[in-house]
Amino acid sequence: MPFFTRVFRSKDSSSKKHAKTTPVQENGVSRPKWTDAWTRSEVAPSEVQELLRACTKELKARALATPLLLLPFRPSSNPSAARSFIRNYFKNPSAGGGSQLHGDDLAQELRLAEPMVLCSVIKWCWSRLPGGVVTWDAYELFKIGEQGMSAAPYHVIWPSTDSPQDSGLAHDAFSRFIPMSVESDARTRIIFDFFDLLAAIAAHSKSNGLGGRKLSRYAGWWAFEQKGNSKGFEEAYNHWALAADATSHLFFAYLRSISPEATRGVSISTLPLTLQSLLNATEYPPVRPSLLQVTTTKVAITVETVSPTPFALLRRAKNFEYRDSDHHLQEFSHYGDPVQALTDECLRVLKCISNANQSNISSTKTSTSLRDAAWSRFEDVGFGAPIESDDDDDDKNAAVLAASEFGSIKSDSVYNAGHDLNRPSTPSWADFLTSGFTGTGVDGNSNGSVTPSYPTSLLPPDKVLPPIPTSRGQSSQSHKRGLDDMSTLEPGELASITDLELDDSFWWVWISSLAGEEPDSRKAVFGRCALVETVIKGAKWLIIEEKIKGAVPESDPSAYIAEKNRGFFSTLGGRRGKMSRAKSTKLSKTISYR
Repeated sequence: MPFFTRVFRSKDSSSKKHAKTTPVQENGVSRPKWTDAWTRSEVAPSEVQELLRACTKELKARALATPLLLLPFRPSSNPSAARSFIRNYFKNPSAGGGSQLHGDDLAQELRLAEPMVLCSVIKWCWSRLPGGVVTWDAYELFKIGEQGMSAAPYHVIWPSTDSPQDSGLAHDAFSRFIPMSVESDARTRIIFDFFDLLAAIAAHSKSNGLGGRKLSRYAGWWAFEQKGNSKGFEEAYNHWALAADATSHLFFAYLRSISPEATRGVSISTLPLTLQSLLNATEYPPVRPSLLQVTTTKVAITVETVSPTPFALLRRAKNFEYRDSDHHLQEFSHYGDPVQALTDECLRVLKCISNANQSNISSTKTSTSLRDAAWSRFEDVGFGAPIESDDDDDDKNAAVLAASEFGSIKSDSVYNAGHDLNRPSTPSWADFLTSGFTGTGVDGNSNGSVTPSYPTSLLPPDKVLPPIPTSRGQSSQSHKRGLDDMSTLEPGELASITDLELDDSFWWVWISSLAGEEPDSRKAVFGRCALVETVIKGAKWLIIEEKIKGAVPESDPSAYIAEKNRGFFSTLGGRRGKMSRAKSTKLSKTISYR
């Protein structure tokens, strides 16, 4: 009996043990999952207010003289370090990360960061605030308050001697109504820090190249929410232009609020002379400056497959028969490669955009900062980065053409052709019979003169085909496309050509919309287009937009429709290829029936 009791007791105890542990496994708390803070699409103002103020303070202290400070894809940019900083700052304590930095600890950490890294961090925060930095609701309330304050019967307005174009609106409208127009104190501090940084940068415009008028319009990209739409580039551009006008209004309202109001003709301004001159020379409220508007041509292409890079889109745009009045487009299409029509700076930026949007890996093309090649960049590329630079990839086809022009002349032995990175190897006996000793030709002479070594062949040297170029070693960046990889894409079917007034600061906005710190939703605001700066006379800017076939809205009735070059006739050149569509169709049928 004791034996049976032990047996049944053990079974009961084991069953009870399993019965107790099962609910624990079902109701147990799951382990927290790691999330990449860099890919967040939205942050609350209270989360980033302290970080933005600390970064603004550091930039004002160290970086105001940096050329084109707020622009992305600068030679000193460091996207890897900015990404690492954001990930470390927003670490989740429950997932094993430390607590966020605050106060002196945060200030000490920011002192160790480069100015361009701080700039990327600031723009990352600005682009993820709900509704933008200011929001449209706050701006509308500010306008109502400013106009109502100027019309109040109890408000006495003294004649102003600051600007002959002053409209009589109150000087302190910004500082009085912005705090009343937003929902939280954190948002108020962010707005004031936003315009404080813009004013500080504009005060050093002679050093950094960011003037107050263009800078205030450029900042409209972050001040208000930018949403993409299906109506194409022009709709998104008009929406940004309204945001640029509103931001310029707020910027000069902020300058007026920090400058003393001229009371009875006596005032002492603490503004820098650059900002004083800017404020005196600008009407208030400011209007859209006509000198910053440039007439620009936009070419819209209907395609079935999207272009992977801006360079592929440019090559598609050259396959059309443009009218004689569009001489700049004709000159653009006459280039063997449209990339040759771009300015050097535009070409450099487009290469950076292509690399940044194909991979998150930081390369020497995307960021040429010396410090970026240190540990922060090693975290991304590791040991798998290719040794050769990206410029070698761009010139690969040129090297192949040179090889075909000069035949199969080789200065080294044949066995080196099949090995990557010039690694040493021992030649076989057949290789030795072919090439001999170093510096010895086929004839066996070794008198010190270097004779080109030709492989044994029945064909004369001028009839030998060029050698097949060896493929590059596989690496973490082997998937990256070169400039010439997309030449086989089919051109678009039709192109509508329209002229529009383009703001001169929009180039900064467009490249900022494709920067690495922008969320994907904002990168798609202006659709699939390429804004390029050309060397063509009379065409400083050119916009190429592609639209998917079947999803294209109705085009402008005033737009000119250009026909695609039709194979055989496109090679004739001149006016012989410019015939009507009906004639070309009939003639092509005649040729096909023969």
